[in-house]
Amino acid sequence: YKRFGVNLDAFDNLRRWFDVIKNRPAVRKGIDLGKEYINPSANQSKESLKMMFGQTADSIKKAAEEKK
Repeated sequence: YKRFGVNLDAFDNLRRWFDVIKNRPAVRKGIDLGKEYINPSANQSKESLKMMFGQTADSIKKAAEEKK
């Protein structure tokens, strides 16, 4: 909800429900398990990030032609 600019404080019952669910042990365990994936680019080299992002059909075609 935060990424979409939604303020749950404007919705009392929803905020309460969200807090109850968020504090359940199994939910906490799942959230904690995913923390290492929150910023995956932190462990990526600049070269691997360049491969994953910013490519276009033209850049891929050019790279393929250079490999020939």
